[in-house]
Amino acid sequence: MEWINTIEQALQQRKICRESYVNLRKWLTGVEYRDGKSQIEDLIRAENWTELDDCFYRIIEFGTGGRRGPRGVGPNRINLRTIGESAQGLAEYIEENGDPSKGVVVAFDTRHGSPEFAREVCRVLAGNGIPSFLYPDPRSTPQLSFSIRHLRTQAGCMISASHNPPADNGIKVSWEDGGQVVPPHDTGIIHKVSRVRSIHGMPFQEAVRGGMITILDESPDREYLSCLRSLSLSDARDAKIAFSPLHGVGQTNVVKLLESLNFDLVTVPGQMKPDPEFSTIKNQLPNPELPDALELVTHLAASTGAAVALASDPDADRLGAAVPCPASVNPSGWVFLTGNQIGVLILDHILKRLQSFGKMPRNPVLIKTIVTTEMMDALCAEAGVEVIKDLLVGFKYIAEQTAKLPPEKDLLFACEESHGYNRGMFVRDKDAAPAALYMAELASELKRTGGTIYGHLNALYRKYGYYCEETRSIYYPGKSGSETMMKIMDKLRRDPPGEIAGYRVRRIIDRSVNEIRDPGSREVIGHVKQHRGNVMIFHFDGQGVNRLTARPSGTEPKIKFYAQLRSPAPAGFSDEELEQLKSDMAIRAGRLIDAMSALES
Repeated sequence: MEWINTIEQALQQRKICRESYVNLRKWLTGVEYRDGKSQIEDLIRAENWTELDDCFYRIIEFGTGGRRGPRGVGPNRINLRTIGESAQGLAEYIEENGDPSKGVVVAFDTRHGSPEFAREVCRVLAGNGIPSFLYPDPRSTPQLSFSIRHLRTQAGCMISASHNPPADNGIKVSWEDGGQVVPPHDTGIIHKVSRVRSIHGMPFQEAVRGGMITILDESPDREYLSCLRSLSLSDARDAKIAFSPLHGVGQTNVVKLLESLNFDLVTVPGQMKPDPEFSTIKNQLPNPELPDALELVTHLAASTGAAVALASDPDADRLGAAVPCPASVNPSGWVFLTGNQIGVLILDHILKRLQSFGKMPRNPVLIKTIVTTEMMDALCAEAGVEVIKDLLVGFKYIAEQTAKLPPEKDLLFACEESHGYNRGMFVRDKDAAPAALYMAELASELKRTGGTIYGHLNALYRKYGYYCEETRSIYYPGKSGSETMMKIMDKLRRDPPGEIAGYRVRRIIDRSVNEIRDPGSREVIGHVKQHRGNVMIFHFDGQGVNRLTARPSGTEPKIKFYAQLRSPAPAGFSDEELEQLKSDMAIRAGRLIDAMSALES
C-alpha cells in the first residue's frame, strides 16, 4: 500500500500521467506481475518518475517490424510479461482466425534474453493448446519466414530487435504466407494482446515431453540453403569478398551460402562471435545502414585486396556494402553504398544475367516501397519489367504483394531503400543472403573484365541519369518525443509548405488518408490505392521523381526524412564532372531536409 500511495501522489503532482498510474497500480497489485515488482520499487525509491512514466504510459504497439523496444519493466518495455502477453494474444487470435493445429515456428537471434523469450513464447502457445517448432540455436529472420511455409505452420515468431541498440529486444510475428503481419492481422493481434488479463502457460520441459514443443533438427537448414543456392546467376568466383555478421546470425545464412558456392571469403574474426553488446562496433549500433558499422570489415577488405566489403545486421535480413573508389572521391579509397545503390546494382546484375542466357521470365515484376529509388523504374522500363510501387515502408507490404502475384507473374526482385532485398519466392521477407550472393557475383564478373563496382555504378548513372537520395533521421525519445512527432506530422498536414528550399511543391500526398492534394487549392485531385500510413510526401514534379518524404518510424523513436532528386543522364561527363554533380545534388538534397527540419519548430 505504501507504493500505491506514493504513485497516487506522483499522479497528483503530475510526475506521471493517468495511464502510467493505472498500469503501475496493476503491476504492483496483480499476482501475475510479481516478477517485475522489485524493479518498479527500485525506480519509485529512486524517484525516477521520467523512466516510470515512459515504462508504463502505453502498451508497445506493432509497427513496421513488429514489437520492439528497450528491455525492462512495464507494458512499454520488452520483458517476459510483455512477450508472454504477445504470445497469449497471438494464440487467441489464431484460435479465432487460423488453424491452431498447424502450430507456430519460433526462432531467435543473439541478443540479451532472446533464448529465454523464445522459450516463453513456446511455453505460452503450449498452454493454449498450440504446438510450436523451436530452433535450438540462433537463426535469421529470413530463415524463420522460409520455415513457416516449409513446415506449413499458421504463424511464426522471431525474437529480435533487428539493428537496434544492445538494450533492446522484441518479437516479430509473421503469418502463414511467411510475411510479417499486415492489416487486418496486425491490428487484430494487438487488439487481443491489449485485452490479455492472464497468461496460460505450460512448463517448458513438460511441453517438450508432451509433444507440444518440437525442437527442430538441421533438415530445415539444409532445405533453406538449397533454395538459396538455386538463386545463383553466375559461376564467376574471381573476386575476394570480405564479410561480417556484426556479431549476429549472418554466419547461418550469408556465410554458409557463400562458402557452399566456393567464393573466396574472408571474415572479421572478432565479429563472427555472437555478442549481444556489439562491443566491437562503433557506438554499439549494428546497423548496416550506417557506415560506422562497416568500419572493421572495410579495413579487412582493404588489407586483403577484397573487391567488396559486406555486412549483415544481427538478424541477417539487411545487407550493407562498401566498395573501393578513387582516392579523389574518398582518401580512404573506399566508399559506403546506400541501400538504393545496392538495390540498383543487384537489379542490373539480375537483368543482365537472365537476359544473357535467355531466362528472363515472361512476366517479371519488381516490387518496391515509396522511398525506394526511381532509378529502378528506369531500368525496368527498358527491360519490360512491371513495377509495383508506392508501398508503405516495411517489407511486410512487399511480402503481401508477393503473395498476391498471380501464377503467370514472377517476382524478379524486391527492394526497400533501408538495405532490404529479396528474390526467391521461398522467403517472404528481406534476406541478406541472396543480396550478398549477387554483390559477390557482380564483383567477380567485373573483375574478369578489369572493372569495379564503383565504376560500374557510375556507368549506370551516365546511362539512366544520376539519382540522388539523402536520408536523415531525427530522434524524439520517450513519451514526450512520441507526442512531439505526432505534433510535427499534424502540422505538416494542417499547414503544408508550398515551397521547400527553392523547390515548388506541385502536389502533396497524405498517406494517412491516401489523398493526393493540390498545394494551392488544398483540393483532393486523386487517391492512392494502398494501405494507409503516417507518411507525408511532397512532389516537386508531375511524376514524383523529385520529392521529399516525412515518415515517423514504426519501431524507433524518430522521424525519417527522405530527399530524392534526379539529374538527366550525364553521358558525356568526365569522372571529375560526375563527382561534382553528385556533390552539388547532395547539397541540394541536404538543404531540402534542413528546410523541412526548420518547418518543425
